Amino acid sequence: MKKINDTGNLRGFYEEVNIKKTTVTFLNDPVEDYYVESRLAGLSALVPRDPGAVLDAGGGSGSFFRLLCDRLDLDFRDITVLDWAIAEIERPDHAKLDPAKHFFIQGDVQALPVKSGAVDLIFNSEVIEHLPPERSVEMLKDFLRVLRPGGHLLITTPNGTDYRRILQETALSLLLFLGGKKIGSLDDREYLKSRLFRKYLKFTGHSHVNVEAIEKKGLVGHTNVLPPSKIKAQLKEAGFTVTKTAFSIFIPLAHIPFVNRKRAYARSLFFAEKLIKTLRLGKFFLSCQMYLAVKG
Repeated sequence: MKKINDTGNLRGFYEEVNIKKTTVTFLNDPVEDYYVESRLAGLSALVPRDPGAVLDAGGGSGSFFRLLCDRLDLDFRDITVLDWAIAEIERPDHAKLDPAKHFFIQGDVQALPVKSGAVDLIFNSEVIEHLPPERSVEMLKDFLRVLRPGGHLLITTPNGTDYRRILQETALSLLLFLGGKKIGSLDDREYLKSRLFRKYLKFTGHSHVNVEAIEKKGLVGHTNVLPPSKIKAQLKEAGFTVTKTAFSIFIPLAHIPFVNRKRAYARSLFFAEKLIKTLRLGKFFLSCQMYLAVKG
C-alpha cells in the first residue's frame, strides 16, 4: 500500500481521489447543508471579529472561510488562500473577488511560503488529520512562525473521541483479534476500515469521496485523527495557548425510519446536536472539534 507519509501520495489523495464539492451548499442536499451550518455555528463562536490578515492554510478554493466571513460580516484586511491543488486555487469564479483583498497561492501547509510574523489569523480546517503524527506538530510550529505576536490559529479536525470512531475502532480490533491478525500501522488500519465500513462512510457524510478509488490506488486519507487531549497537547508543544473550544456535527450511528425525508432528517440532526450540547456531551457525540489558539 502507498503510505500517506509520502507527500506525493497525500497530494494524490486530493487531486485524484477526493471529488471536490463545487459549492458550500453541497448540491442543495439538506443533510449536507446541516453539516455546513453546524460547522459555521461552531466557528462563529470562536473566530475573532476583526481577523486582520488571514491565511486560509489548506483551504482548497477558500469558499468555506469566505462564507464564514460573509455570514458574520467579519472585518478582515485580506485573505490569502494556500492549497497545493492548482485546480482549486485557479477556479474561474475567483475573478469575481476583489483582487486587493483575496490572494491565492499554491503551496504546502507543511512548509509555508510566508514570511515570519506576517499573519494575524490562520484558518486550518480538516487538514491535520491527513498528516503523519510526526509531522503535525511541525506544521503547527510553522503556523506559529508566520503569526504575529498575539495572532490566532483557528483549527478544526475530526473528533477522535466521537462515539462512532470508538465503535469502529473497537469493531476492527475485535475482528482482527478473532482472525488472529495484527495490524499496527495507522495507514493499514485506516485502509482496512475504509473497506469494512465503505457503505457506512458514504452514508455518514462521505458521499463526495470516491472510496473505491481510494482502495484501488492504495491511498489513505485520515491517519492522524486525534482525541481532544492530544490535539491540545500538540498545540501546546508548538507554542500555542488554547483559549476557546467547540464541537459540532452530530452523525447518527445508523439510518432512522424517515431518512428519505431529508429535510425532516436534517432537522432531527439539529435537534440532536442541540440536546447533546445542552448535556455537555459534545466531546463524545459530535464529530468535529474546533479550537481557537493564541500565539504565546
